[in-house]
Amino acid sequence: AIKQALRRRLIAIYARRQMVLESGLRGKITRSDISTQIMKYQEQMRAIVKDLLAVKKVVIDYTEADTYILQLKQKLKKRPKFDEEITNWALDAIETEEDAVLSDANMRDEDQKVKFVPSTDVSAIWDFPLRKGNDENGAVTILEAPFRDLDNSIPRGMYCIGHDPYAIDKSSTSGSIGAALVIKRTNNFSPTLNHCIVASYIGRPNNQDEYNRNLFMLAEYYGCKIGFENDRGDTIGYGKRFKLLHYLEEEFEMLDKRELQSRRVNRPYGMHMTEARKNQGEIYIRDWLNEAVRFEEGEATMLRLNTILDPALLQELIKFNRDGNFDRVMALMIAMYYLKELHNAQVAPRRKSAHADFFSRDLFI
Repeated sequence: AIKQALRRRLIAIYARRQMVLESGLRGKITRSDISTQIMKYQEQMRAIVKDLLAVKKVVIDYTEADTYILQLKQKLKKRPKFDEEITNWALDAIETEEDAVLSDANMRDEDQKVKFVPSTDVSAIWDFPLRKGNDENGAVTILEAPFRDLDNSIPRGMYCIGHDPYAIDKSSTSGSIGAALVIKRTNNFSPTLNHCIVASYIGRPNNQDEYNRNLFMLAEYYGCKIGFENDRGDTIGYGKRFKLLHYLEEEFEMLDKRELQSRRVNRPYGMHMTEARKNQGEIYIRDWLNEAVRFEEGEATMLRLNTILDPALLQELIKFNRDGNFDRVMALMIAMYYLKELHNAQVAPRRKSAHADFFSRDLFI
C-alpha cells in the first residue's frame, strides 16, 4: 500500500512538471529540448501507471495509460478544496510552484556567512538510477529556507541533517553519490513542513573535498549538525582539517532500542549501519512516510510522503532493496535515527552567551 501511495505521488510530480512545460512558461513547446522533456515525462508516467494498476492484474496499453494520466492532470488543474480529503495528492492543494530552488552553495556574503542564491549554472539530479551522461555534480535544492526569529537567529535544534557519504572520488564507477537531507523538526515557532525534508544536497562532484565543503556549508546555513554513516567517505577527516567538527553529531546512543546500541560507545562521530539497524530503519521510514500530518489548524491532513518533491527519492523508495545503491534512502534512514535521538531535545531560542552579555553592559549607572 505504501508503494502504491509513493507511485501516485510520483505521477503527480511528473504530471505537474509536464503541465508547466505544456503551458509555455519554460519556453515554446516547439523547442526540441522542451518537447523531448514532455515526452520523457509521458513515458515515465506510463511506466508508473502500468506498475500502479498491475496489482489489480489489469493489462493496460498506452492508450489506457494516457487516459489515466489525462484524468489525473484534469484533477490537478481543479485543485481540491482544503475541506476535502487530499491525502492522495497532498501539496497539490497548496503548492505555488513545483520546482524547488536550485542554489549555488559556493556563495558567502561580506560577513563570510553562507548565502544561497538561485543559479542556472547548477543542475539537481532528478533521475534514479543515474543515466549515462547525467551531470553528477548535483546541486543544493531548497524547499524552505531556515526559519529565523526576531533576533535573526535559527532556534537551537530546529534542523538536522541525515547524510550518506560515498566512498571514493568520481574516478570510481560504483554509481554511488553523496546524499544529504535537511529535516525540520516539529517546533512551536514555524508550523510548516515540521518533521519533513526542507532541503537537500545530492551529488558527486570531482572530489570529496568539494562535496564536503558544500555539505558543511549547508549545515552552517541551517544552523544544525550532521548525522552520517561513518564507515566510508571523508566527513570526519574534512571536519578535522578545516576545524568544523562542531557541525558533526556524536554517535547516537539509541537509548530506546537496547538491542541496537553499540557495545562500546565512546561517542565518536557518525553512525555505523548494521543489518539490525537497517531492519529497524526501514520501519522508521515506513512509519514516517505513512504518518498523517497537518501544518495549520483547520487544514486537511496529508500523508508525509506527499510532502516529498524529489522524484528520484520517490523512485528509490519504490525500488529499495539491500543490494543496490539507494543513497537518498540511506540518508533518510540516518535522519530517522537522528530524529529519534533528538526526541526529548526541545527546539529552543538560541541564548546569547553570558560572556557576551557581561562585556556589553554599561560600566556605570
